[in-house]
Amino acid sequence: PNSFLVVGNDTSVLIDAGWDDEDDHRARMAYIESVGAPPISELIITHRHPDHGGGAAHMHQATGAALTCHPLDREVIERDRLRGRAPIASELKGGETRYLGGLTIEIHHGPGHTPGCLAIYVPERGALFATDTVMGISTTVLRPEEGNLREYASTLELFQRLGPKTIYSGHG
Repeated sequence: PNSFLVVGNDTSVLIDAGWDDEDDHRARMAYIESVGAPPISELIITHRHPDHGGGAAHMHQATGAALTCHPLDREVIERDRLRGRAPIASELKGGETRYLGGLTIEIHHGPGHTPGCLAIYVPERGALFATDTVMGISTTVLRPEEGNLREYASTLELFQRLGPKTIYSGHG
């Protein structure tokens, strides 16, 4: 899975945290160190799957970043990913913005892959972090117990309206 560090002049936001795996965590921390260890104010867990939120407790403990997610995926993230090792600081429903200093991130609710899937848009760069709604290695999976084709199509229409120059996928 991909995770992304969006670095502004004042603070940074980490989008997703990878697997709950010590080697995975070390690799992400090594990258953060290699780019100067910018302060990370928030870790956005884009959806409930273990390859995106599994490492969130490790990252919270290492960086102090506040953990955030959509309320529709929160229960699964808390129960199955965090397991009491770190708190969710706040919920993101879509429509929120964060100013990082020179860059703005816009949070968009993009359901379909999961009910609480989030996407992040950086208008100054025309960059859309689409998580697993757009995949670089395969088609997106919509599991019957948590995915929804109608919502997925609406999310793709939202992405078209945003008009990104670049889409960063959840994998690949």
